[in-house]
Amino acid sequence: MAHSFSGSFSSMFKYVPTRAKKMLTVHIQTLDVDMEFSVPWKATGKEVFDKVTNTMGLRETWYFGLQPTKGPAGQVTFVGQMWIIDEKRIVDQVYISDDSKPVQLHLLVKFYPIDVNDLIQDITKHLFYLQVKDQIMSRIIYAPDNVCVMLASYVLQAKYGDYDPMKHKVGQLGNEPLIPDAVMKRYPLSKEALEDNIIGLYAQHSCRPNVDRDREWAENAVSHCSSEKS
Repeated sequence: MAHSFSGSFSSMFKYVPTRAKKMLTVHIQTLDVDMEFSVPWKATGKEVFDKVTNTMGLRETWYFGLQPTKGPAGQVTFVGQMWIIDEKRIVDQVYISDDSKPVQLHLLVKFYPIDVNDLIQDITKHLFYLQVKDQIMSRIIYAPDNVCVMLASYVLQAKYGDYDPMKHKVGQLGNEPLIPDAVMKRYPLSKEALEDNIIGLYAQHSCRPNVDRDREWAENAVSHCSSEKS
């Protein structure tokens, strides 16, 4: 005998709201721009890397990788790990003491091409240029003194545009370091004479597209530099 049921069918079930998925905030630093976004807590290194490169419109992804920030105020990788591994979850690769704060990661060049002319995208060339310049200044990459002077002239072109003799004179280019301190200390000329030499080279770069500047800078850096500190 069938039992009768009074009341609506939906009253048989009590709605239980689904638990919100835990999210991880990631702050990405590049030498050009910073960005921050949220990803699922279980996001892998590849998922975060793809989100970063897609946001930047970076297609030559095989040259790049993600590195955790290292230092007293940031988290560190587990022992022996330098780069974020694609297949592993981000939370398994960095130490997180406070999950309310963003995980700090760097997007950096991981592999360098044998020939910089193999680089196609302007953004790839620009990021490559910025990183090599930064590593030359910090002496992670060694460049001979005369090459440092030449590369400094390209830095001025990137920062100020075409040379203007009325604006770009010795002593009027600010205090931003143009060459490594070690080169400054042993260079045979005074600071003013050295800056005058750099400006003379800078004047020769006028009316040249930034893309050509980045490419030529990178070509000279690769051909004259090594990864040995001086």
